[in-house]
Amino acid sequence: MRNRLSTATTIACVALFFTLTGAGLAASRYIVTSKSEIAPSALKAARSPAGTSAGAASIFSSNDLVVVDGLGKFMASGGTVTARAVCPKGDFVVSGGWAGPLQDTVVDYNQPEGSRGWEVVASNDSQIEGAIQAVAVCAP
Repeated sequence: MRNRLSTATTIACVALFFTLTGAGLAASRYIVTSKSEIAPSALKAARSPAGTSAGAASIFSSNDLVVVDGLGKFMASGGTVTARAVCPKGDFVVSGGWAGPLQDTVVDYNQPEGSRGWEVVASNDSQIEGAIQAVAVCAP
């Protein structure tokens, strides 16, 4: 058995060191920590309404996010159900997930549905009936 590092391992470790060091230096130098560091023209372009040159981009805070709980869907033992949550009109889905029983629940699909919804398809492999609910996180 060899007790020394191979050339490939040594090169990989050196490359990893330089990559992490460079990322750390870039993050400390180029990270934006306040709105005052953003050019006024960039802020104005980001606030432009949809359909203009800036598209649908906007600057928002987590206070602007809305969490929408979809209707709970009954899951029979051995059954499969589809649950959906839909964002209010004018909002777009930015994230989502599901809530429900954890034991023996198999989530087959947990993704956005279009630009305003979240869809979850789950199977209940347990002997216990339950319910599952899709959850959408929406932003203006």
